[in-house]
Amino acid sequence: MPYSNPVNKIYKSPTPGAITILAWGPATNDQGLTADYCKVMAECGFNSTQVTVTITEVSNTLANCGKYGIFPFMGHIHLSRSEAECKSYVNAYKGNPYLGGWFLTGQTVLGQLSPTGDMKKAYDWISSFDPVTSPTKENPSGSGHVIYIGLQGDSTASHLGTSTYKQYIEKFQNVIQPSFFPYNMGLVYVLANGTVQKLYDQFFLDLEIFSLLSLYAERPFWAFVRCQAYVKSNGGSGPAPTVAQMRFAAFSALAYGAQGIVYDRYRQDANTSDYTFSLAPLDREGNKTDTWNYVKEVNTDIKALNSVFFETEAVIVRHTGKTQYAGTSMLKGAIGPIVQLVSQDAGVLVSHLNTNGTNYIVIVNHDIDKSQLVILDFSDFWKVYRVYVSQGKMIKSLLTTTHTFYTIPAGGYLIFTWE
Repeated sequence: MPYSNPVNKIYKSPTPGAITILAWGPATNDQGLTADYCKVMAECGFNSTQVTVTITEVSNTLANCGKYGIFPFMGHIHLSRSEAECKSYVNAYKGNPYLGGWFLTGQTVLGQLSPTGDMKKAYDWISSFDPVTSPTKENPSGSGHVIYIGLQGDSTASHLGTSTYKQYIEKFQNVIQPSFFPYNMGLVYVLANGTVQKLYDQFFLDLEIFSLLSLYAERPFWAFVRCQAYVKSNGGSGPAPTVAQMRFAAFSALAYGAQGIVYDRYRQDANTSDYTFSLAPLDREGNKTDTWNYVKEVNTDIKALNSVFFETEAVIVRHTGKTQYAGTSMLKGAIGPIVQLVSQDAGVLVSHLNTNGTNYIVIVNHDIDKSQLVILDFSDFWKVYRVYVSQGKMIKSLLTTTHTFYTIPAGGYLIFTWE
């Protein structure tokens, strides 16, 4: 099909001035969020969430979230049932200063992408009642709220039918023309026979696809980080993610330019006939688990490094190692101030980011189980600084040598900048 320059809805960050870190599924049975609950969510490093609560709980939920700097996406059947109900709901809450955006669906299936279907109608209704506008001198933050319509990663084939993933993406773009592209992805899966699958090919292909789509549409993408364990009825499972796995997933996405990280699920799901869930950051009673501490650890780094990743653009992304994963390009020669990078067989992701005129190199260890030694040779033409997090604060330290060795922890990262 021929391609033309898209004109997508305007993107406005739901979390002003910051990478969005969203807690998926914090409530059960359409319950509102209490102030204490929001406090714990904020302590874990979240600044957004996705909730569907009863009408009587909306105002309190927004107020309680606002006390702790959380900007929620609000969902409700009124948004899609009729134009009149949608208008009433949107007009009632669009002026709330703590609203992050509107929520329609987490994972779109192909059948929902009809130009005359219910999804498109609801999207257009909300867009007309609460349009996002660009910043002006009079209104530097602009106005309106973005609408969350999620996509499924390529690894999920059930939504495609006889279509290809390319057709699915094209239809989503052409019908919705969204302001951003949030999509779901996974990395580790264990077969019923105990075989561990690390789905690097699909993981990196998804990142390549959505970073390219983001560049094409000039709208950001968001990526998921799984933070709940599950066992399927067929014996397959998604084991409890380690802090290394979650750090790898989050920082790989950020290195590709993601502007949002969505943790799925924040509160343990109810079991179904097909799935048994465990070890989400909060259990079903709302108590913290070890996973909550792991998520907080990763989020502390993301928030400290906000000036590196917020509103960044990926200039070039390359990989090293023994294996070339689907859709990726291997590093050959120099990148930024690095004239040579030597890694071990597992390899690393290497990204050159430009954030409002400041350049960064982000290196992420491919290995989610073991640390990896990398050797870096920098050009002596530049002043090169290492950027890292200490006690929740970003530190910038000048390198005193051009030949350096670093051991990157499992799923860990290195960041450098230069001038």
